[in-house]
Amino acid sequence: MSRLKRVHKWAAAIVFMLITMGMYLVPVQPAAAANEGSVYVIPVKQQIERGLTSFMERGFKEAEEMSAGLIVLEIDTPGGRVDSAGEIATLIKNSPVPVVAYVTGDAASAGAYIALNANKIAMSSGSMIGAAAMVDGRGNPIEDAKLISWWKTTMASAAESSGRNANIAKGMADINETVEMPEIGITKQPGQIISLTADEALKTGYADIIAGSTNEVIAGWITRIKMCSTCNRLFPRNWLPF
Repeated sequence: MSRLKRVHKWAAAIVFMLITMGMYLVPVQPAAAANEGSVYVIPVKQQIERGLTSFMERGFKEAEEMSAGLIVLEIDTPGGRVDSAGEIATLIKNSPVPVVAYVTGDAASAGAYIALNANKIAMSSGSMIGAAAMVDGRGNPIEDAKLISWWKTTMASAAESSGRNANIAKGMADINETVEMPEIGITKQPGQIISLTADEALKTGYADIIAGSTNEVIAGWITRIKMCSTCNRLFPRNWLPF
């Protein structure tokens, strides 16, 4: 269902519902609007498959056409097709609009990969990220060494692109990895797969902020933009707020 959020009375006239796509636009304060425009919120709350990819392609295109200053992906997914996740990751990486992944529930499997490709990751209390070992259509573990190696490397590359520990991403994808995580006092042993709580993700650098709502994510972004007058979408990922 489409959702409408009115953030400020001055903007009521330009807040609108995107009925067919389930997305919504959140105008920000005038002082911030000059730097960052409005915020486009896109839900990722189903199995990751080709239909979701098409949905997000429309969303990213419309966000760019609306001159949005930020895209927030509200993520709660058990995962899905790796190829579709790859297409969504390409959308994110090629987006001229900064993207924050806000994990509201599960960012599991391919959902973790999508989140890792965002500029920044926010998580709500009680959410998780990880558990990205490959499975077939019946949910059985894939044992093909070449596929596992490719997926592990793909996950690690996504983590590295945002300055995160690539070994943790490998441990999310490969049951055979040994990964030390001294920040949380845990060492992943062979036979285990890494999944992180919001607090663990924050401590290990797999979340940039813990937020109670999408509005809180947006408010945090705006606050940091105001504190950093030189921050903009043209800067490297690790220069962005959070």
